[in-house]
Amino acid sequence: MSDRRQAIEAIERCERRLFAALAAAALRNPSLPEPRREIRALLQRSLGTDRIPAPQIRVSVSCRRPLQGCTLELLQGHSWQHCVVTAHLFCPATPPPWPVVLICCGHAIAGKTGYDAMGLRLARQGCAALIADNIGQGERLPMGHSGLTAAFAAGISVQGMIVRESLAWIDFLRQDARFTRIGTAGNSGGGTLTMCLGALSDDLEAMVSSGYPSSFELVARKQKRHCHCNLFPGSIGRFEMWELYALFAPRPLLLMQGEKDVLFLRDTFLATARKVQDVYQDCQAPGACTAAVPPGDHSWDANRREIIGEFFARQFGLRPPLDTDEEQAPLLTAEFGQCLPEWPAEAINGDELAWSLTGQPVRPAPPLWEIYPPALPGPYPEINDRGRTEQILAQMECFLSPL
Repeated sequence: MSDRRQAIEAIERCERRLFAALAAAALRNPSLPEPRREIRALLQRSLGTDRIPAPQIRVSVSCRRPLQGCTLELLQGHSWQHCVVTAHLFCPATPPPWPVVLICCGHAIAGKTGYDAMGLRLARQGCAALIADNIGQGERLPMGHSGLTAAFAAGISVQGMIVRESLAWIDFLRQDARFTRIGTAGNSGGGTLTMCLGALSDDLEAMVSSGYPSSFELVARKQKRHCHCNLFPGSIGRFEMWELYALFAPRPLLLMQGEKDVLFLRDTFLATARKVQDVYQDCQAPGACTAAVPPGDHSWDANRREIIGEFFARQFGLRPPLDTDEEQAPLLTAEFGQCLPEWPAEAINGDELAWSLTGQPVRPAPPLWEIYPPALPGPYPEINDRGRTEQILAQMECFLSPL
């Protein structure tokens, strides 16, 4: 048997194990208290958030940028010790208190700057907006992101660290007297993060998750190299995306996907949305969950930002969005919104953070296929141009791993 044929059969065996795990999965009703507790606990175990100490966000305003109809505060500080954070806070021109939306970043090249148009729009509608750079994104690029592996070797996950820190940002907002009701919105990787926050936080009152609602089965079977924030260890056969979104019931939820988004199947999105809406029906809140497939590709555009503005206008009593709410958005460049003069020398990177959070000595992080080894060891030849075969197999093994 050729090496290539062995690689193809190894992936085929993994796929069949994925389907077998799905066939054996429990049937739960997430509208009931006990299944809701079980799903939340499974998510915490998968991401490792139950094993990650809670950080405390400590930030100062490095600069205030006056804009028409609002002010942009540039925030810098720390979450865990030596873990540097950067964020944009858009504050309305009207006196506080205000509702506030945590805008969760996807994989935009400039991190938070790529989402500033949404913050600008919401602030002009009368709602504050916080946009924090995730670990390894935006100004935190030196931390590393897509290829981090120490978190998995330490028994947690990349997404788990991001979620734990984002929950601390929600605590930060809750403790600030300027803010009243808290919502969240995110696209792509931000859609991943909003899904997790909605499942774990009781402080969020409204949520928009877009460019991601689908299924872990679809993500796990993609034969490509994933960003490691996409990996949910042990999720296959234990919990699915629709169950996590259902934990937000009966609070207002908007699920959205661009009509021409090629990263996720429209049929999978609609099936997931239907399952979530069924749970809302059982929770006596049938109108609180809506699904939209507006024109466009994967990323947010002005039309989808307006839809999000309309959603929060209804939930938080804001004025309706206007076409002029995104004026000056082209001026919001990475240089304009830079929070740090330079990356601090004492700042730790993502792998060092994972070792420190789990109390383990810092050491070189192994590749993912040594943490989640394929059932039959390689090396394998590449079967496509989308990633090393050992990496693709390791990703599948990660989704199938025990909890």
